[in-house]
Amino acid sequence: MCKKTKKEFIIEEIEKSGYPLELYVSGILKDQDWSIFPNQFYFDKDSGKGREFDIRAEKEYIIDELDSLLTIRLLIECKKIPGNAWVFFEGPQIQNTPIASFPTIVTILDALGINSEDATNKIVLPLLFEKLHYDKGFFASGYKEIVLDRKQSKKSDISNIWDSEITLIKTIPSEIQDCLSDELMVSQIDDFKTDGFDSWHSSGASQRIYFLYPLIVFQGDIYSTSFPLSEENLIETDYICLSRDYKSAEYEFDGAIDILKKEYFEKYLIELEGDFQKIKQSTISNWGEFIDKEKDLLYLNSQR
Repeated sequence: MCKKTKKEFIIEEIEKSGYPLELYVSGILKDQDWSIFPNQFYFDKDSGKGREFDIRAEKEYIIDELDSLLTIRLLIECKKIPGNAWVFFEGPQIQNTPIASFPTIVTILDALGINSEDATNKIVLPLLFEKLHYDKGFFASGYKEIVLDRKQSKKSDISNIWDSEITLIKTIPSEIQDCLSDELMVSQIDDFKTDGFDSWHSSGASQRIYFLYPLIVFQGDIYSTSFPLSEENLIETDYICLSRDYKSAEYEFDGAIDILKKEYFEKYLIELEGDFQKIKQSTISNWGEFIDKEKDLLYLNSQR
């Protein structure tokens, strides 16, 4: 057996890491005209340490008719574990999961301290969303990660999904703050605080609205299943929508995380593009009602 050269060894070690998967994901995003920001920093309040997640990607949708801007922001973790299989379980509570539980939406309401879960999502989602890509996925409430090949897995324990989930969950608050520091958002907030909501509303109330989607791109096997367990019920799949309710000392999250195989990522982006074309049209149709409801919340908040 021939001994490996130094360069062969280096290439083999790089290929074992997750970096080629990150480059693959970034390449597809670039091909579809997304803005890409790799290795993004966030501060983990639970541990008191700075950490990173793999990729932030953005695409803007201008609504000329409303002088407003919709921005979709993907928060991506990449996992390459070809020796593992992820098996997701369908739970009875997932059957009626409301579409309003995801994604996270950031508007001027968040900047003014009005709770997003109680206000923004309840206003924006029912008005702006039609049937979106979530209808195509398998809703899961639990999972088990199984080592198929210990040599390829190279993991002493099985916590890869959990690690990625928690990273994304802890990333969202800092990403919300980043959205609120956007120049256009700051300008709109200043106008509102200076002139009051009546002037802000009568001037057209142009806005930037962010939609934050956390997702994991996985290189390995994904299965969906339901009980009773059987070979017929164990189905290899490309895309899972995982419901997650998480609480810690510093974080609280009740929403969903998209999990998809590497091979499905390009199609996922195409479906997401279709979603936002629907959202753009729905926004134009329902903008007046959305602004009126938002104005009511702004007024109630100002009376506190």
